[in-house]
Amino acid sequence: MASDGRCGGSQQLSNGKRQGQGNGKNGNKSLAWALVAAATFALRSTAQSKRFSQRKQAKTTGGVAIKAVAPKLARAGYDT
Repeated sequence: MASDGRCGGSQQLSNGKRQGQGNGKNGNKSLAWALVAAATFALRSTAQSKRFSQRKQAKTTGGVAIKAVAPKLARAGYDT
């Protein structure tokens, strides 16, 4: 479900080296939007996701931090 929501990487690796980037827009854009909306709600309501986002935001930007929470929610929703 995370890959359908455009939450996975699109890098192509071979022997640990990057060979290219392709298919970056593969997946469902509506599902990607819904996962980011759910991540935004989770950041407001749970302390654990807020801590993770703050650690991520210290190294990157806010948008990347929210997008990093989205696949975690997708995996949690798929497993239940």
